Amino acid sequence: MNNSMIILYTGEYSNDDAYERVLSYVSNKNYVCGYAVPVPIERDSLIASYREANENSNYEASRYIWHFTISLPETSNLVRFMCVADSIAKVFAYDYQVLYSLDLATDHPHIHFAINNYSYHPDKCPLSEDIFDSYIRQSLSILQSFYPTYKAKIEHQEGRYV
Repeated sequence: MNNSMIILYTGEYSNDDAYERVLSYVSNKNYVCGYAVPVPIERDSLIASYREANENSNYEASRYIWHFTISLPETSNLVRFMCVADSIAKVFAYDYQVLYSLDLATDHPHIHFAINNYSYHPDKCPLSEDIFDSYIRQSLSILQSFYPTYKAKIEHQEGRYV
């Protein structure tokens, strides 16, 4: 792989346990960070916080959460990689809760993101596919700017719904 990638995990994430499944998975990785999330970052408080934004929203949507990763061909500098993740998280964080963490469980480190579909601002609409796509395109530009020697691209991965 000679590309840096954003991998979007397909699925509607509309099941009642979507928050539990994704937030449990992402919060169980290394170097867990986030924006607009309770500190200390713990599974149960994360789930309650994401649900609270959903319940307080003036909107309804079927999707609860978005899940994606960023990945590089090689990751020798994990501090720089986490800085990239933080920059990407800030794209979403002005309106939506963001949890992200470094996954070191495989021989290829990557960073998971769990973005609440509902804003913590009750009058802000949920993340439609179009809005999410615009944020992902900004994120792709950030990834490319940090690692200009790798061509940044977006991939969809089916069948890996957490």
